[in-house]
Amino acid sequence: MKKCNLLTLLLTCLLLSGSLCAETKVKVTGAVYTDIADDGFKKMHLRAAEAELFGKDIVMKGIVLQLFKKGKKTPMLINSPACLYYQDAKEIKSDSKISLVFDQGKIEGRGYDVFMGLNHVRIRNDVKATFKIKK
Repeated sequence: MKKCNLLTLLLTCLLLSGSLCAETKVKVTGAVYTDIADDGFKKMHLRAAEAELFGKDIVMKGIVLQLFKKGKKTPMLINSPACLYYQDAKEIKSDSKISLVFDQGKIEGRGYDVFMGLNHVRIRNDVKATFKIKK
């Protein structure tokens, strides 16, 4: 598969294995996932150069994640070389580098947690922030 929606990936795994279990392992190149609210608002858009499903959790490499917030013109943009997505908890965790770009500036660091339901990002180490100053 060249491109695949992560939801399609999960459904394929269910069909192939009968159910998702710890032994389920599927690898996809060019994974794409978009989360849209019931009212049609796009909450997030995720692209991963590579995604590998381990049971219910997904290891991703080459991540570009856009988090949208109502009332904001531009989304928060997150780039990272690798992370682990815990589907049940709806959390992304990583010890890798992260670059977070938003309309007020940029934050970089190493090691992070993304809490998807809250659009909340915590960077754990080596944090460097650059903010735009409005005159």
